Amino acid sequence: MVLRRTSVVGLLSANDISLSSIVRIGDQEQFEPRLRALAVVDDTDRGWTEEVYFPSYPLFQLPRPEWPDSLTASVDGTEPIILSKTDANPAIRAGVVNVIAMAGSSLLLVGSCGKVEAEARLKKIRIVRGRA
Repeated sequence: MVLRRTSVVGLLSANDISLSSIVRIGDQEQFEPRLRALAVVDDTDRGWTEEVYFPSYPLFQLPRPEWPDSLTASVDGTEPIILSKTDANPAIRAGVVNVIAMAGSSLLLVGSCGKVEAEARLKKIRIVRGRA
């Protein structure tokens, strides 16, 4: 369970939020955005006419890496780590937040969040004109 506190923001300005990104003021149990994209630059006169078939690119088939849970065991894994905290103020306060751009499974959060598992996979393809 996520600790519940009041989130207060004086001013939030965001110019561009895209591609599985979230702006959240307040608490959230979990955040699990996924982005899979192809970025194609075509320098030829033919244009890109193929349909996107993600399974044909190995990047999109790889399993996600499993990260160790660093707060559950000591470095050598023999002793559990006990984490406790006390919030002196029941509110999370932010004065001015100015965001130019967010993309690719990102999160701007003023509040508390439990589980976070963000993933962004981008394959870049450049089609170039053959040399004569």
